[in-house]
Amino acid sequence: MGCTTGANRQEVQSAGGECPRYVGNTRICCGAEDEIVGVNCVPEVEEGGVYGECVAQGELIEGKVLGAACCEGLSAIENSSLNENDECVPLGPPSVQVCAACGDGKCQSGENKCNCPADCG
Repeated sequence: MGCTTGANRQEVQSAGGECPRYVGNTRICCGAEDEIVGVNCVPEVEEGGVYGECVAQGELIEGKVLGAACCEGLSAIENSSLNENDECVPLGPPSVQVCAACGDGKCQSGENKCNCPADCG
């Protein structure tokens, strides 16, 4: 049993779970006395969050979506492109990025010389 909302700390620990538990810098709620859901912890969500699965090459990912992740071998890079003045500009808020295999030597969907010069420069 992992840390889940509503479980008490003793139940989680006796079942071999870790409480508190972190995913990156995000604390997952597990029933500890000091927790306030939405303030200092978030409820555990299924992998993929509202996307339901990992996000593929060239697809956008919202960094604020709990549980959202790029598919294996991909990472979230800046969603940017060249404008008419040949300048790199963001294509949305900073929390919206694109999943890509930047650094694999191939300029693929979602990559360009702005956000992946290693592959597209």
